[in-house]
Order: sequence, then structure tokens, then C-alpha cells
Amino acid sequence: MNPLYDFLLSQSQFAHFYVFFLLILAGLCIPISEDLVIIAAAIISVLYHPEHRLILFIACLLGAYASDVICYTLGRKLGRRLLTQKPFSQLISKKHIQRMEKFYEKHDYLTLVVGRFIPFGVRNAVFITAGITRMNLALFLVVDGIACILSTTTLFTLGRIFAYNTEDLFELLSRFRYMVVVLALMALGGYLYYRQRRRKNLLLTTKSSDNSAPLS
Repeated sequence: MNPLYDFLLSQSQFAHFYVFFLLILAGLCIPISEDLVIIAAAIISVLYHPEHRLILFIACLLGAYASDVICYTLGRKLGRRLLTQKPFSQLISKKHIQRMEKFYEKHDYLTLVVGRFIPFGVRNAVFITAGITRMNLALFLVVDGIACILSTTTLFTLGRIFAYNTEDLFELLSRFRYMVVVLALMALGGYLYYRQRRRKNLLLTTKSSDNSAPLS
């Protein structure tokens, strides 16, 4: 199916070590599919080593979270220089970074939540941009931690449910990504509409108060 997937299955006894290491490499912008690694770990926890279920999940969660923090740190420490240095200049698109900056300007931390569910090319750009724009570290750690728990749990659960039918799983995932993006955009649109309405009502209230104030 995939050399990485086949390798993890062949090394199932020590998969938790490989899973964590591979996810760390993904944080260094090596083109490794985080989704595929987590799904492979989940399948191993069903077909090969059920006794390692918890440690495999923890390896996925910690590896994915550490990967995000690495990307953020690279962006914060190196800034835009990262985009001119190999191998990062070959692996991260400047267009993705510019697009993410615009999203952060408009939507702030919600960009981080949505980006956590989008695969490698966008996902890493989201975290690097958070570092480049110097998003508050505590905010990044909390918001990304929550998003990481949700995405890792979702992928790991799907991997376990479809462990005996991986073809249906990967077909579902391709649809799931689009659904997540659409739902996230709808939620984002609703939030922005609510914020705009609230700001408008506040302005109207302030203007009404000014007009009703007695003249001195």
C-alpha cells in the first residue's frame, strides 16, 4: 500500500518508538504523512499488539504535539529566513505561508484549530506561520494541544474501527478531510458573523447613549 505503512507493520513490536520518531521528523518538514503514521499505529494495536494500545496512542499524541511545537519554534526562531534555507525552502511553500498569515490576521487562533486537521503541506505551514507571527506561546500550546488531542483521537479511533478494512478507511479519510474543512469554515463564518453583529449592536448602543445624554 505504502512503504512507510508497510515498514511500520513489519516492525510492529517496536512501532511505538518508530511512530514517535517519524512524527518528530514530520515536524522538521520531512515529507512524512502524520495521518498515515497514526492510522498504522492504530491498526497495529488491533491486529498485532493489542497490549500496546495505550502506549501506541500516547506515542502518536506526544509525537504529533511535539511535531507541532518544533514547527512553531522553527518559525519563531528563524522567521522568514526559514523560507530561504534548504531543505525548508524546498519543502514549505511561500504561498502557503503568505496565505496562512492572512488567515491569522483575520481569524487568529481559529486558523490553528482548522489547520490541525489538514495534511502536511498546509498543517506545517500553519504552525510555522504561528511562530513567524510570534503567536503567544501559551496560547499556541493550549489551543494546539486541544486540537491535537481531537485530531489524534479521531484518526486513531478510525484506524481501530477499520483495521480489517483499510481500503474503506482511506476512502473515508479522503472524504473526512473535506467535511472537516467545510464544517470548520462554516463554524468560522458563523463566529465572524456573530462577532460582526455584536460589534454593530455595540456601536448602535454607544451611539444611542450619546444621543440620549443630556446637554450640559
